[in-house]
Amino acid sequence: KMEEAMENVLEAVRQENKVSDASVVALSMMCGKELASALVLLDSGAVSQYSCPSGRSFYMVAENESRTEVCLGHHFCSCRSFLSLVVPQNLLMCRHLLALRLALTFSSPRLSLHSLDDSSWVQTLNSLLARP
Repeated sequence: KMEEAMENVLEAVRQENKVSDASVVALSMMCGKELASALVLLDSGAVSQYSCPSGRSFYMVAENESRTEVCLGHHFCSCRSFLSLVVPQNLLMCRHLLALRLALTFSSPRLSLHSLDDSSWVQTLNSLLARP
C-alpha cells in the first residue's frame, strides 16, 4: 500500500514537473529524513545513468567526492543504510533510491547519461559492486 502511495505522489510530480509543497509533505511522511538528503542529491546533479547497447542500465548516486552508491533499478542500492535499515525494517527506500526515482520522474530527467560498450558496462559495474 505504501508503494502505491509513493507511485501516486511520483505521478503528481510527473504531471506538475516539480516537487510541490503537497508532494514534499506526502514524501516526508513516507520517507522521513531521507527526503531532505534525496533532494540535496537531486539538486546537486548527483544521479547518473550508465547504459550499454544491450539495453542494460545501472545508476550511480554520488554521495560525495569519495563515495558513490550503485542503484540497480528501483529496488537495490549498494549503500549501508539499504542493507542495514531498508531491507530488515521493510522501509520504502534509502535516500539514493529516492533521489533516483525523483530524477527519473521529471519530463526532462535530472540525471547525466553515460553510454558504455557492453564489456565496459559489465567491468564497471563489477568493479563498483566489488569495493568495500
